[in-house]
Amino acid sequence: KHNSNDGIGGKIASHRHEGLKEFSLQLLTTDSIPPSYYYTKIRTLDVSYNELSTLPGLASLSNLEVLCIKRNWFNQLPIEIGKLCKLREIDASRNFLKPNMESLRLEDLKENLTHLKVLDVSLNQKCRTAD
Repeated sequence: KHNSNDGIGGKIASHRHEGLKEFSLQLLTTDSIPPSYYYTKIRTLDVSYNELSTLPGLASLSNLEVLCIKRNWFNQLPIEIGKLCKLREIDASRNFLKPNMESLRLEDLKENLTHLKVLDVSLNQKCRTAD
């Protein structure tokens, strides 16, 4: 199941509740559109409610504004998140993030994501207590 539509301001790619254990940018493509063109059109990526712990190739989604990775298995925010300078909202709730700079990539968020308005890391199992 792949949902993609022309929402206001661009495409929405959704792979919610699919039981994904691995992510690939090929999940976002169609046969009729060149991948590099398609990636630049995606404004929202929702891969919530899966079993993902990485998002390889995330930086290819250069115009991404909303990233929803809630209810997955992330123990740190995706490594390429600092390259997504147009991000306005990140929902990383209900993962396994730790309350430290490395896990939350706070330096990348502060330096590169100047449009970021919402960072939801609530209900992360590891954020409840520092270790």
